[in-house]
Amino acid sequence: MELFAFDFGEFDHFGKLDATAEVTEVARLLADFGVEQLRPWEGPMTDRGADAVEARFHQWSGAEASSGPTVLYWVGHGWATSRKAALAHARSPEVVGESGISPAKMAAAITDWEARTPETTWLWVIIDACKSARFVELLSSALDDRAGPRRIAILGTSAASSTNLGEFTRHLAVTLQHNFAGNAAIPLTQLVDELWSATGGARRVLELKPETVLRRAVPLAEGFTGPLDARNELALVLADLPEDERRHFVTKAQGGELGADTLGEITWHFTGRDAERRDLLTRMSAGGLVVVTGRAGSGKSALLGDLVVRSRPAVAAVLRRHRLLDDIVGEVPHVDAALQLTGLGLGEVLVRLCGALGFMAPSPTLPLTMQLDEFLKALSTLPQNVRIVVDALDEAVAPLDVGAALRRIGASPRVTLVVGTRRSTREGPDQPDPMDRNLLNTLGVTDEHTIRVERDPDLIVKYVKRRLNSLVAEQTVTDEQVTSAAQAIAGVDQEVLYARLATYELLQRPELVVAPDLVSRLGLDHRSVFAGAVARFANQDPQFRSLLLALALAQGRGLPIREGVWAAVASSVGESSAITDESVHRLIDVAAPYLALDVEHEQTVYRLAHRTFAEHLTANPDETAVRHAQIVGRAIIEVDPATPTNPYWQHYTSAHCVAAGRSAWEQLDRAPALDALAPRAVAQDAMRSLFGWGPLPSRIAASIYAAEQLQATPPSQRAAVRRLAMFRVAANPTDTEAPLDQPWWPVWAATRRYPVQAILPGHSDRVKALAVLPLPNGQTLLASGSDDHTVRLWDPATGKPVGDPLTGHTREVRALAVLPLPDGRTLLASGSGDHTVRLWDPVTGKPVGDPLTGHTRGVETLAVLPLPDGRTLLASGSGDHTVRLWDPVAKVCWLEVHTLGYVQSLVPAGPAQLGVGMSDGLVMISVVGSLPSQPMQDRHVPE
Repeated sequence: MELFAFDFGEFDHFGKLDATAEVTEVARLLADFGVEQLRPWEGPMTDRGADAVEARFHQWSGAEASSGPTVLYWVGHGWATSRKAALAHARSPEVVGESGISPAKMAAAITDWEARTPETTWLWVIIDACKSARFVELLSSALDDRAGPRRIAILGTSAASSTNLGEFTRHLAVTLQHNFAGNAAIPLTQLVDELWSATGGARRVLELKPETVLRRAVPLAEGFTGPLDARNELALVLADLPEDERRHFVTKAQGGELGADTLGEITWHFTGRDAERRDLLTRMSAGGLVVVTGRAGSGKSALLGDLVVRSRPAVAAVLRRHRLLDDIVGEVPHVDAALQLTGLGLGEVLVRLCGALGFMAPSPTLPLTMQLDEFLKALSTLPQNVRIVVDALDEAVAPLDVGAALRRIGASPRVTLVVGTRRSTREGPDQPDPMDRNLLNTLGVTDEHTIRVERDPDLIVKYVKRRLNSLVAEQTVTDEQVTSAAQAIAGVDQEVLYARLATYELLQRPELVVAPDLVSRLGLDHRSVFAGAVARFANQDPQFRSLLLALALAQGRGLPIREGVWAAVASSVGESSAITDESVHRLIDVAAPYLALDVEHEQTVYRLAHRTFAEHLTANPDETAVRHAQIVGRAIIEVDPATPTNPYWQHYTSAHCVAAGRSAWEQLDRAPALDALAPRAVAQDAMRSLFGWGPLPSRIAASIYAAEQLQATPPSQRAAVRRLAMFRVAANPTDTEAPLDQPWWPVWAATRRYPVQAILPGHSDRVKALAVLPLPNGQTLLASGSDDHTVRLWDPATGKPVGDPLTGHTREVRALAVLPLPDGRTLLASGSGDHTVRLWDPVTGKPVGDPLTGHTRGVETLAVLPLPDGRTLLASGSGDHTVRLWDPVAKVCWLEVHTLGYVQSLVPAGPAQLGVGMSDGLVMISVVGSLPSQPMQDRHVPE
């Protein structure tokens, strides 16, 4: 892509402008996207009169026209009245008027450029001059009058008044670095919209395809989540690399593989952990699954980041050059794939691993279990072993599901898999250690079989001293004072994360280094350190606290800057109602260690880096509920069904209603904004907070009932669809006036009234069996079996499907039963018309062992039968006149009971007693005494 500049810095009748510096800055900012200034304007600026401009236009749009995308940047003086506009050249009079460069002249040059370039390319015109908004309007009109395919975005950087040179490049810098920090590819229309909003100028997009993007040449942002200060430091390191080495670093050591928590948290200043590293390398040499665990903030991510960095010699050399990596004895073997799991579901995990290993990713249309099977099959074909490192399992989407998949990957004979994780999903900074170890259990390991990263005071001392060396170099404090401060921080019973935050605060407040009560002034845990930082930020700008509070209240993965969402949320909950993006950008620059970067719905979002920070700002539940209600009120103002709505408002306004309570739902029920929100999100949130707790607001009730129809309807037409549903679930719809913009509107309806109900679509045939399924993590699911041969799991609180359908039966599923096991797991049993019983692990969605066979007709019913000796059997009844009793652990049948008729139903009737309902109208109580000493397949059973 080419940057083609028209820069004017010296004039006959105007003061000098440093226009060349602006061109240089634009080139620097866009260089990351492959934009180069190939043809700078040669010659003195004093000669750039009308004729020189004409020649420059010809150079750009004539025979030498670039065949690729172009950024045309005009910087200088402008002139406009209510009807006319022009751009000044070097010889223009003080009142530019007709002697300037007119919109028509530029339109002619653009038309010539379009005629000579492929239709696949595009043009971005930036007019960085006073009163450029009017010029943009007239340029757009002139282009409208000319024939030809348009593929242009036009931006004017000022409205009807003057502008200060440098304002545009400042806005361009923060927009690229903050608003789109997490986007590897930025849609040009979105970038222009954000710059237009920031500068207050004008913009026009003419037939530009939505897929037109600026793509980062070195995608530092892609896959990067975590504290911003780590990302900023990574950028400094990258600047020291040659281009080829930089690409290698990003694609093989960070981008899409490792996030800030791995490479950034401690790796840049990593020291010590020699014993843990040796243990890790020893276990890796044996192959299989290796688990690294430790308390939240202990530095396990840094250990894994250190491992990956050292496995790439070129990268390690650069870090050593920056004195950010210690020398060690020996070499670290190459790591073939590394992945940060924060915010990733199983499907995306498999896609990224396939990309790193050079596999073709499984089709996303396949169920996740089949995608995993395809990935494991590809692994089995490798000619050599591969080493994979994944970190932050506890921060994945559905971490137990991802952990179960990693367990299978780690069992592959050609894989060495290193997993970094906390022991439990309930573990976090400043939280008491939980009793459970559900993540380790899912991985199939115990504490004794993991590498545990323990607290190391000596490491903390070294780390703090290394970070504070800059203060010694500046002669702010002495080396002895730094040592004393480091020892004080190491004396606090906290992990390395605490030391990291405390050190950052000392760098901002060097006077604390020499304070005798250093740690008490900093705080003794993560939350108190953050509280001190919030107070410091508020002293700099009172709006900063409101912006941090907004992040604490954010739903999903965080708040976007785009379209003013973060500023709007902060304005709704803060003391000031006029917080702007300018304050957002300033906060990002000063609060980097406390903020985390992420991407959701294809836009960059920000959140607080750790949950404990959010808990500090939301400690009062009553105040928090009020603030969520205020956010809902602001969303209702911001959202208009007739215009595009930011994805955050679409997907999370109803989540704020959940946190605010019923009054917020009633407020949303009355608002037209409801039509712009994602219908499935509204229905799911309403179900989990309102369903079964009394009468529902009428439009919300209709949103639950018609969620799928609403999802398939454009926002501008949802009001009519919702009103039709209201006739079914409410006696008298409350909104009787038809909106003016509706193409159709139901006035009355003769229809049966239905109770409010959520329809769970998914099965393609009759549903014959249901079961309530409690999980070890406390969640309760609903299981359904169908004539479509599948079993599905649902979250009854939201109506959302959980995982993929459970497939394996070859005929209809007629019976379901929930089977608790002695080891704490819960299995789901299904009986089918294919004569088999299958056992499923609902956490992984995989079958447990082979089908249980022996019935000669379809299985009609299942029941769980506890025995006096503590064992639990599974009973299956069939149309073959038998009841079979199965040991679900050994997968064997112990006993077969013959009945007089077809077995229609089973129920446990007491200790070792089974109630049997039969087709001949009889009920039988079968008493199961002592079981045989051997299962049926190991002994002779008489006819």
